[in-house]
Amino acid sequence: MCHFEKGEKNEVIFILSCPGKEEEKAGKPAAGQTGINLDVILNSLNTKFNYDMFDRRNITITNSTTRVEYIDKTNRTEATKKEVLDQKNLERLSKEINGVSRYIICCGVNAELAIEELNKKQFITEARILKISHLGNQALNKTIKKNIDGKKYAPTIIVLNYLKVKIVL
Repeated sequence: MCHFEKGEKNEVIFILSCPGKEEEKAGKPAAGQTGINLDVILNSLNTKFNYDMFDRRNITITNSTTRVEYIDKTNRTEATKKEVLDQKNLERLSKEINGVSRYIICCGVNAELAIEELNKKQFITEARILKISHLGNQALNKTIKKNIDGKKYAPTIIVLNYLKVKIVL
């Protein structure tokens, strides 16, 4: 199942957009560049907070839709708004995030759209909902070593600054 991977703990879930070519090959979510970017973010968070809550084995990863999308297969890279908002899809997503206790992290527009729709339908959670950028973005550039002034600039700072986390109450 390349759209969903259950973590050992039910504290944190990352909701991505949709599985792609690399996820289909790997048979799990967050593979390829998306997986690399997720690992950088998780390592940054664990370092910052000195806690293993954000370890990949502990978190659950799902997608706003289950359909695999990539140019060679479907001639597109994202699901449509209609597909994300499909009632059966939302019911599936609701079940997958049920019981998450601390953080629901929406990565990108489709994940945000799905959670906002669930919230309209009286989806109840005690977890904090965070919205961050799509993790497949190449803009999460981990190769920059110096800023414009020539001062050392850590890749984890780039990632955390780039994400611009928004908390939804």
